[in-house]
Amino acid sequence: MDRLITPDELAEFLHRPKATLYAWRYRGEGPPAIAVGRELRYRESVVDAWLDRLAEESMRLAPPSRSPGTRKSSSKAENPSSTGSCDGSAPSRRHRERHTDGPGAA
Repeated sequence: MDRLITPDELAEFLHRPKATLYAWRYRGEGPPAIAVGRELRYRESVVDAWLDRLAEESMRLAPPSRSPGTRKSSSKAENPSSTGSCDGSAPSRRHRERHTDGPGAA
């Protein structure tokens, strides 16, 4: 016989608030629960299967990993004439203030 766990136990295990479990149930997103009278219970094996499905989905959707020693090159290295802002446009006053000596610095 499969062990039944309470919403409190599952919330603690998943490190999520119990309200999240109820929201998932309402939206049909979380692990299926069983109503036992007025109480909800989750079959341990069903929760395990649900977590396995989530893991498989996240592995399919994950971007390809890079080799441990590789780094994405910065735009400054590729374009030395870059102005220093993230999108290539002129840096904003706020950006200049943060990355220079103060408001009047150029």
